[in-house]
Amino acid sequence: YYVIIGSFPSQKGAERFISGLGAELDVSFVKDLNTYRVVYSMHENLAEARTALEAAKAVIETAWIAVY
Repeated sequence: YYVIIGSFPSQKGAERFISGLGAELDVSFVKDLNTYRVVYSMHENLAEARTALEAAKAVIETAWIAVY
């Protein structure tokens, strides 16, 4: 489970978004969607991801959980 705070058509756009936040976050490429996602955190189960989602929404209100 991944808590995502952004999705971009280019890696450069995702990295620009991260630098604007001033945080160390990862960028994950989703080949099937041809998009770069900014990963706030990764989790083994949905319960942990839901807890982290609340913290992520304090950063970006539109954060969501993705499974891939």
